[in-house]
Amino acid sequence: MLKNYPKQYMASKNSPYHITSGAVVYRISNKNIEFLLLVRKEQCGNTYHLPKGTVFLGESLEDAAKREVLEETGALVDLQTYIGAVTKQFNYKDCNYDKTSHYFVAKFVKFVAKHDSEHDDIIWANANKAIELLNKSPKSEALFVERTVNFVAGVTNS
Repeated sequence: MLKNYPKQYMASKNSPYHITSGAVVYRISNKNIEFLLLVRKEQCGNTYHLPKGTVFLGESLEDAAKREVLEETGALVDLQTYIGAVTKQFNYKDCNYDKTSHYFVAKFVKFVAKHDSEHDDIIWANANKAIELLNKSPKSEALFVERTVNFVAGVTNS
């Protein structure tokens, strides 16, 4: 391993780039599409987001997405397609960095564990509710739910 480089793609003063990978997890319930959202209970109200996390050196984006979904939600998923990424600039503890988050469409298979302690809860929400809740966050994740709705509609109508 090279000196001064991280074992994961997390930003530092030597490496101002943070790379994450995650998924829009969905299931079909009573012919309606539902999305799995993570919940954090904050002093000013709950925040909602999609499962994702830092990619490790040598790990593929696909493997990182599946690992993060399992760790954060306890769910096994079947990745179906890549649906894009978003890059944002951050300043944390006097360190400026770019964070790129990659997203996949993931069909829910089953729960095999409990969600991690990083989150207070997980919920299933229909498309409209998921988009509404995610639009309250600055993470730009509602876009990926919209893309997943279109992807699933295309797959089920083929």
